Amino acid sequence: SIFVSVASYRDTQCQYTLADLFKKAKHPERVVAGVCFQVAKEDDDSFLLDLAEWSDRIRTYFLSHTDAKGPCYARSVIQQELYGGEDYYFQIDSHFRFAQDWDEICLEQLSRCDSPKPLLTTYASSYTLPKEYVPGELDQAVLSTSKAVTIICADEFGDQQRDDPFLRIKTRPCKSDFGQHP
Repeated sequence: SIFVSVASYRDTQCQYTLADLFKKAKHPERVVAGVCFQVAKEDDDSFLLDLAEWSDRIRTYFLSHTDAKGPCYARSVIQQELYGGEDYYFQIDSHFRFAQDWDEICLEQLSRCDSPKPLLTTYASSYTLPKEYVPGELDQAVLSTSKAVTIICADEFGDQQRDDPFLRIKTRPCKSDFGQHP
């Protein structure tokens, strides 16, 4: 079984991340998500999708956004309160899209590691949303097919009107193909 840790701070994309997690898993019955939602009561747009199909596979912990202490704190809450000893632990951000059969791909990569305790790590490929994106509508995110290494960059600060002072980050592909050219 694979436990997927998701720390979410007032992120309308988390609902799409969860749907994509299960839809694109080759074996969704082996996947369990643990989500720490750091939200305000007025954040209704974070819960518009119907995730009932996977509700028995999603463990949740709710914190008020005013008690949020950042993603590392939320991840520690997930590990302490929601992780149930599954065979594998997969930590992602709340704004994420998956490759088809991602679970099988990861397990195959792990099987090629010559270590008793292998660790796969990377920052995921980026995705783009349509300019007319409205939370709750059909997911129209387009996952990047670039094989380029991605880097994390500052994107923007949260909505100050919603009491959201946190910096948002975004991935961007590197302009260089490391190791590909002399």
